[in-house]
Amino acid sequence: MVQNVTVATEDPDDVALSDTDRVSLWLMSVDGRRALNRTLRDLKLPAAFDADLVIQVCHAADQMTAKGQPITSIAAWTTRVLRLRGIDLVRSGERQASCSARINGAGAGDSTHLAAPSAKSAVPDDERHGAAYQCRNESLADCG
Repeated sequence: MVQNVTVATEDPDDVALSDTDRVSLWLMSVDGRRALNRTLRDLKLPAAFDADLVIQVCHAADQMTAKGQPITSIAAWTTRVLRLRGIDLVRSGERQASCSARINGAGAGDSTHLAAPSAKSAVPDDERHGAAYQCRNESLADCG
């Protein structure tokens, strides 16, 4: 006969959990979901970024644990890191959009305009890669 065993308690602090586990549990709580949704809304990020933010916050908690730095207030730390990682997502999106716009010719009048290289202006592979490229087909003993 199998008996039911309690595997979770109402208070996650009753069990010896790592800070990463405590952050994950808090993010699954009502308050954690509210903080996540508030961060997405405040930064005007699509709801599809929720998993990305959760993963990044859990990774940051892992890094804190690896450094031996305890997280004293899970809710405060997680809320702050949610916002910081959300800002990183916004900035990375702006940077990618800016670069692709420049490459595609949106900034043609700008002196910092980056154009995609044409096939005519491309440097031959042996000049770009140097000796390592030239040794590709030779034996390792000959490349010295």
